[in-house]
Amino acid sequence: MRVETHPHTPPSPGAAPAPDLPRADVLGIPLALTDYEGTMDWMDSTIASGHRACLSAAAVHLVMVAQEDASTRDAVLRSMAVPDGQPLVWALR
Repeated sequence: MRVETHPHTPPSPGAAPAPDLPRADVLGIPLALTDYEGTMDWMDSTIASGHRACLSAAAVHLVMVAQEDASTRDAVLRSMAVPDGQPLVWALR
């Protein structure tokens, strides 16, 4: 199987920054206050802006691992983490 890669084209000068979503912390991990539609809108806007971004589906397990593991925590903090599961949705209320 041949995999082709394409170089990333940086956003043009003056391009709008990647969009942001409001967030709230759960055990020190900022989770986006959004729903499925809002997440899809964020992805569409990020792609349209030409910026790179990382989206994490954060379940309770990820939030707990991030408490103990610095590299996991750093990765989550650099991404747009959306709550994946009802317990985190409840915690955000």
